[in-house]
Amino acid sequence: MVRKSALTGLVLAVVLLAASVAARAQTEAASPARPVPPYAGFINTDMVNIRSGPGLYYYPLATAAQNAPVVVESETRDWLGLRPLAGVSGLVAEADVTLSADGKTATVASPTARVYASSPSAKRQWCVTMVKKGTMLQVASPPQNGLVRVAPPEESRVYVLAQYVTPIASAAVPPGGAAVVSIAVEPPTADPQAQTYKDAGAALAEELRKPMLERDYGSIQTRFADVAEKAEKDWLKSAAERQVSRIEGLKRQQQEFQQTVAIADRLDARMTELGTARAEAAATAQRDAAMERPAFQATGVVKPWLTMEDEDYPAKHILVDTEGRPVVILQSDRYNLDEYIGKAVGVRGTRTYIAGVKTYLVTVDDLEVLE
Repeated sequence: MVRKSALTGLVLAVVLLAASVAARAQTEAASPARPVPPYAGFINTDMVNIRSGPGLYYYPLATAAQNAPVVVESETRDWLGLRPLAGVSGLVAEADVTLSADGKTATVASPTARVYASSPSAKRQWCVTMVKKGTMLQVASPPQNGLVRVAPPEESRVYVLAQYVTPIASAAVPPGGAAVVSIAVEPPTADPQAQTYKDAGAALAEELRKPMLERDYGSIQTRFADVAEKAEKDWLKSAAERQVSRIEGLKRQQQEFQQTVAIADRLDARMTELGTARAEAAATAQRDAAMERPAFQATGVVKPWLTMEDEDYPAKHILVDTEGRPVVILQSDRYNLDEYIGKAVGVRGTRTYIAGVKTYLVTVDDLEVLE
């Protein structure tokens, strides 16, 4: 019974394997065979990322437009290794090379040197090529931040998914070099809706460089909406719809920012009003306080009361007028009147008539030095 079950399982596995092989052979027969690299081709869709390695986790170096010519040098699974496109360069550590006197070439001085793939749009740099000591590299720009920008070494490759490249068997491929060949075959006509999408994207990028309140998204959103309605390719329709939705968000953001600015302007105006009101109230209070302050009991110059120098009497100072005549007698527990001798002052306090000297005594509660 066990042998019969095992035999049945083995037969079933063989049948499934045969079916899988047949299906794979049928798929491969239906798919057009690719030429053996190297061969020329062109990008068959719009806006394709060219990456630093054969996988989506490798960082993008450039974006290839539809019909861009390429040279395929290798094939790895579903990825094609291309000669580096225009704008792609290498970065090598300045410490690993020796620059020529004219600065146009760099010779590798270390046993090996890492070359990092770079481009104006690349946000990262990973090592993609190793070169040996003695290798001469063409310098693209002077050293900066410890790195030298060089032309990609001959063995350098950039990568794109195979499905985005259409081979052109009739195109000749020049040996070596990193330049992209010029294809003599007429490529398909570009999709006008894809061009509209591209132009609208450039216009949106330009608008986003402006200050927030100066941006005008109206016509750009209309162009993206037109592409979303008329595009025949699903990916282009979806991309345009996402841009329309994005612009809606940008317009809401702009409106909220405008409201915030308006609130801030009103708050500034209100704070200015309050500041002015406080200043006016303080000035008014100061004027009112000055007006409510009682008049001086007497004014004059403080002098010692000589006639009382030898007397045990609390009043030892007087006020005299401009001609030296006594005005009032002074005494005070709050002020040291000796400090004011010779100064013109005004005094307030309790005024009492002293019959013995036939003049008034002022007990000073408040004293101001007069200019």
